[in-house]
Parts: sequence; structure tokens; C-alpha cells
Amino acid sequence: MERRLAHEAPSFVPSWSSDLTQQDSGWADPAIDSTLQEAVPEVGTADLAALLDEIVGPLARAGTLDNAPGYAAYVPSGGLFHAALAEWIAASLNRYVPTSETAPGLAALEHLAIQWIHQALGTGASAEQSGFTPSGLFVTGGATATLHAVHAARRATEVAHTDSAQTGLVAYYSENAHSCVSQALAVCGIEHQRMLGINEHMQLPLGELASAIQHDLEAGLTPFLVIGTAGDVRTGAVDDLQGLVDVRDRYNLWLHVDAAYGGFFSMCESAQEALRGLDLANSIAVDPHKGMGLPYGTGALLVRDERTLLTAFSAQTSYINPSPEGPGLGPNTLDMGIEYTREFRGLRVWLPLKMLGLQVFRNNLEEMLALCREIAEDLAQLRHVELVGQPTLSICVFRLRAPCGDDENRALLDLINSDGKFFLTGCTMPERLGGNFVIRIALLSFRTDSATVHRLLARIEECVNIVVSRCKTPPGTEHSPHDRSTKP
Repeated sequence: MERRLAHEAPSFVPSWSSDLTQQDSGWADPAIDSTLQEAVPEVGTADLAALLDEIVGPLARAGTLDNAPGYAAYVPSGGLFHAALAEWIAASLNRYVPTSETAPGLAALEHLAIQWIHQALGTGASAEQSGFTPSGLFVTGGATATLHAVHAARRATEVAHTDSAQTGLVAYYSENAHSCVSQALAVCGIEHQRMLGINEHMQLPLGELASAIQHDLEAGLTPFLVIGTAGDVRTGAVDDLQGLVDVRDRYNLWLHVDAAYGGFFSMCESAQEALRGLDLANSIAVDPHKGMGLPYGTGALLVRDERTLLTAFSAQTSYINPSPEGPGLGPNTLDMGIEYTREFRGLRVWLPLKMLGLQVFRNNLEEMLALCREIAEDLAQLRHVELVGQPTLSICVFRLRAPCGDDENRALLDLINSDGKFFLTGCTMPERLGGNFVIRIALLSFRTDSATVHRLLARIEECVNIVVSRCKTPPGTEHSPHDRSTKP
């Protein structure tokens, strides 16, 4: 039976995967009916092919198709088939890799995959030059990575300042930070959170940060953590990471960088200046399921000093043996995080890198950066459209010119998405930058190419003309001081 099932399932997946390049990205009505309301069957169904074709396939197509070329919403992924194959193999092997004792070979392979990511981002060499052992672990995503980082930062501070760190810990981040930051701080019991504003570049302002830290020090509190962003989810903005490193060093803090979206762009020459300083962070959250196009649930926490995770999470128990020593073996990952039982995540990172090579991933990201610049240049030529800043990475943000306001921009977004060929999303900008509703184009999937972008630009121009024709006063011909879109 195992051999038959192993032939039927793979015939379904490649067909689904190869068809994605020809599929629309827009909403499809969910095929949720009585099938998903049935009671648990007492007797099973042996026909796997029928179950996949008649139930799983239609359910998978319901909603938006986030792996299709025209999907430029939120932060796209891709679902690389090599990684899907690795996931199937890993689940079939079903080896317990959190300890090197049970599966030393696969644990070493996972450790190697973490080191490869360090090498790709340049963080490993930087740490080693400073005398540290770079390390990390695979987690489900940026939120889980940030949770681990907050606890590691807290424990490092407690160890260094036993007289003052038990109470009054203060963390700092900008209003542009992902919502998972405040959640992680709350889960870790950090009561003093300083959410600061942003500057005109949507960055955490260094002067305001230093002032807040100094104020808290004078109040007898213990500043311990600053969290920067390398690619925010609205516009792709990147904090001044080198500036944050300087603040970190001046006040002896822990610097964590949420680089879940933007981290892998550090492989690209054209983005290295924007990401300068990333390699000096104490910890970094990156998502291979974003920048590498791997399956969802493939995140990673990278740390500059392996000892910080061991100090934070190592639990000596009578029923788990210490890590064995040997070439390629790192510490037990259950001593570096909160998960004791988990899947073998490393294979879905190692196998694509081994089969395709790092250059393939770098080239894809370089292409996304170039296509985003092309989109910005073309949109800037449209009479009724204005860019909301220049792209830092691969997200381009735009809106209709005044006097069109939020309602018209929402109508434009709905119209662009209405034929199902593309799927974009919008967001509201911070009050500091006008508080307007804007439309965003996020490029990341390896299935999105130049031809897709050209079709998208044509669609946007078509829809802009339709929406503008409905306006009583076309954009650019009248200035209304009462419309939100007129804010600077």
C-alpha cells in the first residue's frame, strides 16, 4: 500500500505546482460544503487519487492563490517544489532531530543549513571575526523567532546585571514594527514597552531612541532591548541598522532585527547599503518561506553568539543526555529553544540550496528589486498617480493624486483585483506620513516575472483611468484641503 500511495500523491502535487504559472491569483469561491461537515468515518476510503482530486484540490484553490505569478499582496512566498519534496522525505523519515543523540547525522545537517544561512547573509563571518560562534535554530516564522530573541535578551541581561535586571526591563521599537514584537514582549512579561514614532523615512529615529533610553536610565529602569526592522510589511522600509548598532554599543543593549521579509536581500549588491549593520545584530529573525520561496512554516532565528541561546533555554533533565561531541555536531536544539518535539525543518532548507545553489536565490531577489524599480518608474509616469516614497526593497506603494481620497483609492484597489488576474493589498500609512490609504505591490515569488509585471502595469493604468473618469474633479486639477490625500 505504501508504494501505491507514494505514486498517487506525487502525481497530484507536480500537476498542481506546474499549473500555478498559468493560474490567476484572485479570489475563488470556497468549495466548502457538506464534505467538511461529515462525521469521522468508521471505515476509511482507500482511493487517495479521488480524495485529492475531488476534495483537497478544490479546497486548496478556494480563496486567493498566493503562489501564482500575479499575487503581489502582503509578502508573497512561492512554495518551491524542491522544499516540498524535502518536507515529504523528512516526514517519511520521521526522525527526532532536537537531540544529536537520536539522529546525529540529520541534526548535523540541520546545523549546517543554519550555517549556510549565516554565510549567505554575511552574519557568520562577522560573528567569527569578533570571536563568537554564530548559531541559531529553525522555527515556524518571524513571530516565533522574535519570541525566542526577547527571552534570550532578557536572560542575557539578567546574567549580566543580577542586581537590577529582575524588574524594570525596558524594550524599544518603532510604530512601524510588526505586531509580533509587542506580542513577544507581552508573552515574556516585559511591562515597559517604548513604542516610538518614525522619521520621514519610516525609520526608528535614533535621536528619539537615545533620549528615551537616557530618560529611563535616569528613572532607575533597565533598558535592555532595541528591536529594529529590516523590511517593514507596509512599504519595505529598513531602519538605520548601523545607527541602531551604535546605540546598542553605547548603552550596552541587545539588538534584535526583524528581517523576516528583508533579511535575504542582504545577498544582493544593490540592497547591501540599506541593510548595512544587519550582520552586527545580536539576533535576527529571517523567513526562508519569504526570501527563499520555501513552504510556510520555515523560519529561522540567527544569533551572533551561540552561548546566548544555551544560557536562555538549556534545561538539564535526567531523561535527556547531553549533546554528544563530534565533527559537525552542534548543541541539542532543544537546549536552544522552547520546542522539544518538532518536525525536521532543516531538510527543506538544505535540499533546495544543495540542488539549486545560492546564486539561483540571489538572482531571483535581484530580479525582484529590479522589477520593483521598474514598477516605480512606470507608475511615476502616470498623470493621476503618485508614488509614496521610493522602494527600498521589493515593495512599491502608490495612490491616486488629490483630490482623490481614501474612498477612490480603495475603489481602485478593488477594481484592479476584480478580474482575478492579480491580487494586491492596501494599507493605511502612519499619521506622521499623512495617514492615507495607499496601494502596495509586493514582489517576491520566483513565479513573478517581467511579463507578469508588464501585464500588471497595464491593468493598473486601465483601472486608474476608469476610477478617475468617475471622479467629479480629476486628480491634479483641484486641491482640497479637507481630503486626507492632500496631506504631505
